[in-house]
Amino acid sequence: MAILTMIIRKMIKNKWLEISLLLGLILSVALTSSIPIYTNAILHRMLVKDLQNYQLENEVFPGRFNVESITRSVMPPEDRVKYLSDVDSYMEEEFTELISLPVISYVKQRETLTYSFIPLEELNYYNQTADEEKGEGIPKRSKKINVMGLSELNDHIKIIEGRLPSEQIENDIYEVLVTEKSLSSLNISLDKEIVILDGSQELITVKPVGIFEPKDYSDLYFNNNLFNTTFYLDFNLFEQQFTVQNVLPVRNSSWTLAFDYQKIKLLSVQNLVDANTSLKRYLDAYTNSDKNIKSNEVEFPIISILESYDLKQDKLKTMISFLYIPVLIMIAFYIFLVSNLIIERQKTEISVLRSRGANRLQILGGYLIEGLILGSLAYFSGIYIAKFFTKVLGSSNGFLQFVQRTSLQVDITGEAYVYAGFAVAGTIIMMLVPAFVHTRQNIVSLKRSMSRSKKSSFLHKFYFDIIFIAVGLYGLYTFKNQINDVIASGVFTSELSIDPLLFIVPNLFIIGMGLFLLRIYPWMIQLIYWLGRKRWSPVSYSTLLQVGRSATQYQLLMIFIILTLSTGMFSASAARTINSNMIDKISYTTGADVTMSVEFGNDNPDQYLPGASEQALDNTYTQYVEPSIETYKNLPGVEHVTRVFKENNVNFTNNKVNTKVQLMGIDTADFGRVAWFKNGLMDYHFYDYLNLISTNPQAILISQSIADAHDIKVGDTVNMGWVGTDNVEFMVYGIIDYWPSWNPNALSLEEIAESLDIPVATLEANPNLIASQTPQLVVGHLDFIQSRLGLRPYDFWAKLQPDFTNTAELYNGILEERIWLKEFTNAKEQIIKVKNDPFQLAINGVMTLGFIISILISLCGFLLYWILTLKGRTLQLGMLRAMGLRFSELIKMLILEQVLTTGAAMIMGIATGILTSKLFVTLFQITFNPIEQVPPFQVVIDPSDQRQIYMIVSFIILIGIMILGYMLSRIKIHQALKLGED
Repeated sequence: MAILTMIIRKMIKNKWLEISLLLGLILSVALTSSIPIYTNAILHRMLVKDLQNYQLENEVFPGRFNVESITRSVMPPEDRVKYLSDVDSYMEEEFTELISLPVISYVKQRETLTYSFIPLEELNYYNQTADEEKGEGIPKRSKKINVMGLSELNDHIKIIEGRLPSEQIENDIYEVLVTEKSLSSLNISLDKEIVILDGSQELITVKPVGIFEPKDYSDLYFNNNLFNTTFYLDFNLFEQQFTVQNVLPVRNSSWTLAFDYQKIKLLSVQNLVDANTSLKRYLDAYTNSDKNIKSNEVEFPIISILESYDLKQDKLKTMISFLYIPVLIMIAFYIFLVSNLIIERQKTEISVLRSRGANRLQILGGYLIEGLILGSLAYFSGIYIAKFFTKVLGSSNGFLQFVQRTSLQVDITGEAYVYAGFAVAGTIIMMLVPAFVHTRQNIVSLKRSMSRSKKSSFLHKFYFDIIFIAVGLYGLYTFKNQINDVIASGVFTSELSIDPLLFIVPNLFIIGMGLFLLRIYPWMIQLIYWLGRKRWSPVSYSTLLQVGRSATQYQLLMIFIILTLSTGMFSASAARTINSNMIDKISYTTGADVTMSVEFGNDNPDQYLPGASEQALDNTYTQYVEPSIETYKNLPGVEHVTRVFKENNVNFTNNKVNTKVQLMGIDTADFGRVAWFKNGLMDYHFYDYLNLISTNPQAILISQSIADAHDIKVGDTVNMGWVGTDNVEFMVYGIIDYWPSWNPNALSLEEIAESLDIPVATLEANPNLIASQTPQLVVGHLDFIQSRLGLRPYDFWAKLQPDFTNTAELYNGILEERIWLKEFTNAKEQIIKVKNDPFQLAINGVMTLGFIISILISLCGFLLYWILTLKGRTLQLGMLRAMGLRFSELIKMLILEQVLTTGAAMIMGIATGILTSKLFVTLFQITFNPIEQVPPFQVVIDPSDQRQIYMIVSFIILIGIMILGYMLSRIKIHQALKLGED
């Protein structure tokens, strides 16, 4: 107890340092425990969204288990009763417990075999008039019926005519319900008795006494099915007469259970998969043991979706873990920095204890207890802060961009507590490292080391900076080779996208560069000192001398600042690059905000037959009716519209070449207003090429692939046409590398061989054949193509108004105008969908969070270090004041010291971040498909991010100077000198 009291008193004495250390521990726990919390939250939202989309697309309720069982009619009644009773109990008790979700609906259904039937009146009339023996030759209806029992049917229906049937047999007559369509379909009447027959044998008599319909047609109870050849009998009466007494054999039985999938949690996924497996295993045991059970089938529509979520969860968790590595490294450095400051203030106390007989384990035990106290506080508070971090991650829409998105369902799971425990253990170990190092010294060795100049650090001594840089550059080389191999082979595997080294390698390079810059930092100071050694003022001379002789003293702070700022720069650049390239790819591939492929009317007499569109295209004499473009211009939200014609396999010939190309016909002015194109992809602006061909209707642009493969130059004339038309002369006005919606990347050999249905070896032996399959594009005037070659169906591209976001209004406008769409693509919706992808959310959220945390702990570490350092130099500063140094000169000296240390570290950090971004952000193109990435992957370093960092750096230095100035103003010369005497 005494030891604990001593430790607590020591912690109170250094309360500000301990609070700073606790802050680092809390951040570490919060970040680490947010990995499983965020993974579960985002996958839960994605799962619910997937299930909602499944319901909309397939019109099937996702949260439904349906069991179908068919038994043979020869099955003994007692066996059937036992079997159905066992399954009833299993479904209602054990299975319901297994799924662990609220049950919305549960229905038991029993059906008899199908039988012939005849109204009793018709049967009596036939019996009276027939010449044959009674019961033989009874006329049969074309349709057959069955009798069904549905549990709790009365609670879900309303009687629209007649009444509910009796729950007992009345005069050997079974009263039943029917649907309204049954009366007309079966040609029967209400309240008229009907005889069910098996051949010529009369089985039972039923009487429809009521017509019903569902109270709610969307009620899951009915499973979207109402049968028009079925008589619905009271369920309890059905069980008593048919299931137990076997009046009519029960052939089909089913159990339908619907649960509330909106309340599904990620932990429920495995429960549902296990419940499905257990149910199948339970029913299979009956099927295998009793031959009278013909079949058992379990229908769970979403089982394939659920089974894929384990893999998605593992991948997402892995990626988030490695995305967090830079942030965790920064926090680890922060904890080490603060722990080192605490130990520096207590190193005399440690050495005295060592000199008086305390062993190293006893001293470390005290610090371990201190770590456990702080770790416990961090453990319980950090987990709940992780919930806040999760919401930050979930609301990110881009780097440093947040939107009001549907909030994530955040649950703290047992896995989060495990992650938090590992974080606490790791940070406590990080805290004990400085203490372990200092416990080697007794009071004598401490005084000796204080009198000597400090040697280089352990990392510098063994050249870890060079090793880290070499490993980083080797990783860069390896990944670039991987990307080149992917492009060359044409084979892309998504597993490359979560390679952990993709996140580790850049950070090793950052650490290596930071250490390397600190290695040469003393030489930089010496160079500055040498350049102005004859002109430095006493203040500058004193500062340079202080910094030059104590360079190793500042290394921990400087490496901390370099690491935080460079990691922040790299995170900003990586997130901006991934988002920008993703948006560019979608925008370029689509070509415009909205593209619409519409049905063209034609005079082909077979156009309404199956496959009419293909027949129409093959028929060269088909005359098409061109739709009015005004209809599309008047759609809600549309700013501009243009026509875009595309035709493949167009003949392209002259005296040099005879090949097939893709032809695109455009209206140059409207196309320029609508099409999306990224600047810098070609030698001249996109508009310059449009202006170039606008002066001549025969002018065309050809792709670089055509020019290279066939030696076509600007000014050459070529002829083009397709089957059924005469070739028309065109003139080449320009050569293009890219064009909206056109992918110039060559196909892989495998893709070409598959499309031509030939072996790859045969293809490799024929280079001309490979060249002919390279994407080749020609761009010309649509009006000229239509007038000389013929009118063929084209697409409409539209640019939406900048502030238009209500796409539902656009869809309603299309419906109102009765536009028949074959294909509709909305680039903005695709971008939103990709931004909501859990992996994209993780990248944006984690990198945004990492950037913010890096800046915050950089500020905390900076202020903490300089405040404590200034307190430690109170005697020195007091002596300088006593020697006549003015207060303003003292401020100048500290400002210069700040510039030479903190300022230099910040410049190094920003430079390292920019260099790392330019070298390593290109590796993130492997998260895309490099083969399909058009425009080419480009590293984006947003000036706004740099401005933010410059502003933050300036703010940090300004705050530091203000605090240091305030502290200097409070120093009393006599107190400083008295401190020196003590």
